[in-house]
Amino acid sequence: MLGLAALGCDENTLALHAFERVTLQNPNHAGAWIDLAVANVRLGDGQSAEGLLAFVENSFEPPPALRAQIQQVRQQLQAQQLAERRAEQLAKAQTKDREQSKTWRGEWWFQAGHTNNANAGVATSGITLTPTGADPVYLALDPSRKPRSDAIYQWRGLLQHVQPLNSDDETKGFSEWVIQARHKELPNTTGYNAQDIGLAYSQDRPIQLPWAQMARLIAGVGVQTYQMGGVHLLDSTLLHAGIKQPISATCSTLARVEIEHRDYQPAGYTDATLQWLTGRIYCTYDKTGVALGARVGQDRPDALRAGGIAYRKELTLDVLHAISPVLVLEGSLVVGVAEDQQGYSPLMANNRSRSSAKTNWRVALNWAVEKHWSVVGSIEEYKEEANMPLFNFVERQLLLGLRYGF
Repeated sequence: MLGLAALGCDENTLALHAFERVTLQNPNHAGAWIDLAVANVRLGDGQSAEGLLAFVENSFEPPPALRAQIQQVRQQLQAQQLAERRAEQLAKAQTKDREQSKTWRGEWWFQAGHTNNANAGVATSGITLTPTGADPVYLALDPSRKPRSDAIYQWRGLLQHVQPLNSDDETKGFSEWVIQARHKELPNTTGYNAQDIGLAYSQDRPIQLPWAQMARLIAGVGVQTYQMGGVHLLDSTLLHAGIKQPISATCSTLARVEIEHRDYQPAGYTDATLQWLTGRIYCTYDKTGVALGARVGQDRPDALRAGGIAYRKELTLDVLHAISPVLVLEGSLVVGVAEDQQGYSPLMANNRSRSSAKTNWRVALNWAVEKHWSVVGSIEEYKEEANMPLFNFVERQLLLGLRYGF
């Protein structure tokens, strides 16, 4: 009676001693052995608890009621072991966060290569106009709008700084600043040299949710500006927030909402707000990492725009595989569709609404030749096919260069 009363009051050490005395005095009391196992479970000694349950099963012939009690204790033991594993995973994640919080990270790339479409030329020789009440009219495009190949030189840099949100308690999460810049030079194609620079800030902190005990809240803001041919082309602002949750020792998921506003400087009537709902799953297997994602979005113009609102859908796949300690293969694939909700123009396909499908793939090989230096080669294709030939587009790039990282 003392042992049961102690268990009822959460006095588990007292209960342990009480049931030990009972089993010494009456070793044939199967129920006392099971109660002793319960006390061990509550005190965190799962190994002793499992040994006691096995002893009861092997030494007695427990009736159904006791077998049900044994099963219940085992379920409690499994739940405790699961909680311990989750706590261990959380401790590892927090250790990784602390390591990240004490470092700066940076990358600098220089690459040279070839592109088959330096001027963003369209993949058609002409378009057919459909004026109301008149016969269709075919217009040949100016040769300057056809794709032209050229050499390509580009550099880009990235600087990242991570710091804990609370210097006294690094488990509270961390913040991250990232600044990046890029320049692309096309020596024989006037007006298409491009530059962009961006700044982003985000926070990553643990969050308690009823269905996700190890979830993290990741939220941030970013701004970016683009120039092409010396002309200020676009300013972009991005807000995002999401929940990241481990689902196993090797996989985690991310659900995120993104809102991006694009401000086109030369043509303000094309300004728009894009809203995205994104889901991704990340897994690592030995020397391979895989990320699979899907997102749906709405592209809503701020003013009247040909085609009106557009709806977008995308699937993404990213793979990273370590062939050897110094050789890493990277691959990415993006497929998507976009559909306008209004007619594009009465002069084009009788005011048909535009729809398009895009495919973008990239394969890269990274060869580490020194602690900080790598040789990187890549091949990439971007392809867009629309129901209006004017918007068909294909570009392929082949690049080789150096990467410096710290």
